Amino acid sequence: MRNIFVVIFLLLISCSKSEFDYKTKDKYSDFTLFEGVSTNFIDHSGLNREYLLYIPPNIDNRENLPVIFNFHGYQGQAEQFFNQTDLIEIADNNGVVLVYPQGSDLPVGASHWNAAPSSSSSTSFVNKSSTDDVGFFKALLDEINQNNIIDLNRVYVIGYSNGGMFSHFLACNTENIIAAVGDVAGTMLNETFNSCNPSSPIPILKIHGTSDRVVSYNGYVSSANQHPSDKTYPYYYYSHNYEMYRGRRLNERLESIDIVEFEDVKKVQNDNFNYKAFEALPTILGKLDTVNLSDKEKEVYNSIKKWDYFANPDDSNTATFVVWWNKIRKTIWDEFDTMKYSYRKPSSFSTYKLINEKENFDYYDILETKQVESIEDIVNMTFKTTVDSLENWKKENKASRITWKNFKNTRINHLLGIKSFSLENINVGGDRNIINAASGRHGPSWRMIVKLNKNKKTEAWGVYPGGQSGNPGSFNYFNGIKEWGEGKYSKLLFNNNPLDNNEFVIFNKKFNE
Repeated sequence: MRNIFVVIFLLLISCSKSEFDYKTKDKYSDFTLFEGVSTNFIDHSGLNREYLLYIPPNIDNRENLPVIFNFHGYQGQAEQFFNQTDLIEIADNNGVVLVYPQGSDLPVGASHWNAAPSSSSSTSFVNKSSTDDVGFFKALLDEINQNNIIDLNRVYVIGYSNGGMFSHFLACNTENIIAAVGDVAGTMLNETFNSCNPSSPIPILKIHGTSDRVVSYNGYVSSANQHPSDKTYPYYYYSHNYEMYRGRRLNERLESIDIVEFEDVKKVQNDNFNYKAFEALPTILGKLDTVNLSDKEKEVYNSIKKWDYFANPDDSNTATFVVWWNKIRKTIWDEFDTMKYSYRKPSSFSTYKLINEKENFDYYDILETKQVESIEDIVNMTFKTTVDSLENWKKENKASRITWKNFKNTRINHLLGIKSFSLENINVGGDRNIINAASGRHGPSWRMIVKLNKNKKTEAWGVYPGGQSGNPGSFNYFNGIKEWGEGKYSKLLFNNNPLDNNEFVIFNKKFNE
């Protein structure tokens, strides 16, 4: 943490405001300017506000010194932040005044900074009170600047998390006061950005970790079976459920959305884009010998090379890729089938990386043949057997063409496997490694979208593949399955008291104590 704030300080101290029109109050009564750190209080808007002040000792000139205001994070403490930042050496060597204001406390005891306009139409989640923190900052600057100790052209603010958000807000709402801003693990809130219009540019240093789980680097938090950490994590972790496709696609979709509405989230949840095919298919198509293909193989090739990579229910190319890729992966790793113990074969992502980066590799050789195969041999051989497999499937199922819905056959089985109580061939796209992870037997059973709003009632939508009745003879037994497959949601009911939504209650039962 120390090194981070040293970088911030070096940037800030080099910046200077060309103009300053902040008006100080009348002269205060004289008071002793402390040397070192002191805890002080100031009354503002009915609150007794605390702050830590550090003035470097043994400096010759006590006028026109630069000042750095340091704002702690949500639930933080000024004294703790003073110790964490450890800027004393910097202050001593450069003659810098340090100020650590204390955020006001909420009724639950958590300290905070109001970092967005109070008049915003959609009040920010950060504004948890009506405390005038901007006014507190101005009064504090005026209080400290007795005897002109501060150079009002060199007033800098830095903050961590909620304090970083407040630093941006100060820069936008204190015209010609702030010389530069340093923000660690915070962000400029949308409300601040939309209302910010300074008369001159203000330098900003932004430091943010991409793995931040509190104030997200991307502006959102997502989870889709991706690896929970990057390669810098120092400890071993493993799960075969971690994968490399759904999480990346999810983040790309979220990053493309500016203002998120219900329809946007619904489309994301039902997204059928096959990221695995998007990466792997161009590589294996490039190794295919298209000159020696049969007429049927050319037909399949010409179709799949135009595929848009969406595994929609009526698509005919998804089945080709799934079968072909599974055959390629099984053939490359045939050595694993001879091992005495059970081992997991390398993942699809590792297999793709291998094919893409290594032209020669021992595992390309097929154990049961005498010749030594190359990756081109495997790609061409498996393509021909894929076409044969798909043609056989059409004959067995008496189908003129293959659709992904029919080939995948997403089904919801009765717990005892009773076929009459189960439902097959559900009209739904997607697959494993796709955001809409509906495979043949597994998938996202319960879909729900919740819209939270501080000033309005919570809204939610959802769909579940199966009715509210467990009785197979009930008309409601298969309710919701068609809607689930088609991505149609129903509005959910939220009760603030037992009488809410009473007109929608079909049946109730009272139990005696």
